[in-house]
Amino acid sequence: MASGAPPQHRRTSMNKNTNFRVKFGLPEEEHVIADFSCAIQKEVLLHGRLYVSAQYMCFYSKIFGHTTMEVMPFARTVAIEKRNTSLFIPNAIEITYRQGDGAPARRFFTSFKDRDEAITSLRKLWDE
Repeated sequence: MASGAPPQHRRTSMNKNTNFRVKFGLPEEEHVIADFSCAIQKEVLLHGRLYVSAQYMCFYSKIFGHTTMEVMPFARTVAIEKRNTSLFIPNAIEITYRQGDGAPARRFFTSFKDRDEAITSLRKLWDE
């Protein structure tokens, strides 16, 4: 962040990064690069936010007191693919990664305001 940013904006950004690291148990060097409003497909769609840092993609949702969290390291990511919902609506992303034990896992995210912007950001960070 530029040093010329207003103090309130710097404080808000610092708080967002601190909350991000604490919430997901991430190292001090991780900072939010981008975040996207979306929903994860579980038994039902759970609306929340997908936070992206240099090393991780993290989803957080809290609905009616039920918290859902996912931490997906870029280093274990196998694929980030565009998907459709309802057979033809192009607004979803599927992330495939290896869990800590090496087992594959897939997470399906939908309801992005701009799916193409989100997938471009994710793929760019994954490629780095």
